[in-house]
Amino acid sequence: MALLSPTKRQYSTRKLTTLYTVQLLERVLKITLGFHNDICIQTSSLTKPKVQSFSTLAMKGPLRVFGTILALFMRLHPNLGPWLSLLSIYGGMLTQYMRFKYPNLIEGGIVGSAPFYWIANITDTHPETFFADITNVYAGANAKCPTIVRSGFARIRSLVESGQSGMQQVSNAFNLCKPIQNQTDVRQLYGWARNAFVLMAMGDYPYPTEFMAPLPAWPVNASCSAMLKAGDSVSALKAAVEFVYQLPAGQCHDIYQEYVFCADPTGCGTGPESLAWDFQACTEMHLPYGSDNVTDMFPPLAFTPESLVAYCKDKYNVETDVEWLGVLMWGDRIHTASNLVFSNGDLDPWHNGGLLKSIPNSKDLVAVRIPNGAHHLDLRGSNPADPPDVIRARQTHVSYIKKWLTNYENRQGRANPASVGEQHELMEERQLDSYLHYGQFDRL
Repeated sequence: MALLSPTKRQYSTRKLTTLYTVQLLERVLKITLGFHNDICIQTSSLTKPKVQSFSTLAMKGPLRVFGTILALFMRLHPNLGPWLSLLSIYGGMLTQYMRFKYPNLIEGGIVGSAPFYWIANITDTHPETFFADITNVYAGANAKCPTIVRSGFARIRSLVESGQSGMQQVSNAFNLCKPIQNQTDVRQLYGWARNAFVLMAMGDYPYPTEFMAPLPAWPVNASCSAMLKAGDSVSALKAAVEFVYQLPAGQCHDIYQEYVFCADPTGCGTGPESLAWDFQACTEMHLPYGSDNVTDMFPPLAFTPESLVAYCKDKYNVETDVEWLGVLMWGDRIHTASNLVFSNGDLDPWHNGGLLKSIPNSKDLVAVRIPNGAHHLDLRGSNPADPPDVIRARQTHVSYIKKWLTNYENRQGRANPASVGEQHELMEERQLDSYLHYGQFDRL
């Protein structure tokens, strides 16, 4: 969690120094979620992990631990000013939940790309649009690309239905280490391929990144162009997915290692950390439904509440409480909260699960839409390739941070017009030179 806390003395000397505690919550999360080495050894099996390894895993755990640590820190350093939280994705949800539960500790927050409505099972925000939105992003790159993807999956289905020779042909086309043998393997292949499109849509940044995979700039456009150049629809699919699943020459794809089916149909990743997310998806979070090949370009991979219950019962012997977050963390009744900016990029398939319109008559519950933004692009480090709407979003973030700092000082009775003006002048000069998740607001 990126936190900012300028002191009174630093204001008066015209030097805005930020106390960076970016690693603090990361350490808290690793302890609370069981990411440290001994737990990783215990949960090395991705099929039947030891559930007791996740006994502390719940959103309320890291919130309580971090709140306790922050309260202690504030008592030890009483001259520090207000604390602000700036995070995205799961961390963005923790930011807003910290503000909900501990407004005495967190003065305000920037919540980036956090689909909290979906997570809290607010179904009228339509979680089934996730894969449809990926399809729309590809259609925006080129209207022919969703058709190519549909045709590719249809061709795979036709080959598979023809028998073992067809399955071998599909296996050869995708350079699989082990040929697909049955419908379980076919479903795994579908999920593996679909997951590549998920990652490219989420990571559709205007410059190369290695955040989710080593991707080029605008990977949706790049993979779409590669599909258009392919000789047939199956080759087109292979060309697209290999933007994500890159291999050295001479190696093959292990679809069970590169993609692990889990309680999150959008993917949990691989390794021990994926188990933690999988367990949370089984116990306290509601995630998007599957693809249907009607509203989206992907093969029908149903993921219903009933199938989720069966999966979680079999793997962890737990039941999903989809109502829990709606009660404990307010659900969609957030209008009495304050000092939160919710940013979402229209290219991000998660955006429909977040706050897309500012709440009228609220105390700074502000929605920031970024038409050319993918997953939390605004909270990444600034880059010369950033679209103008991303830069404007960051400027909005800064303006609200300045407002909250000023309001805090006024409440404390420590500000006068001159000092407030000095703070604003200083912030304009330095533009909050503070680390935000992956980088800095250094080109505002």
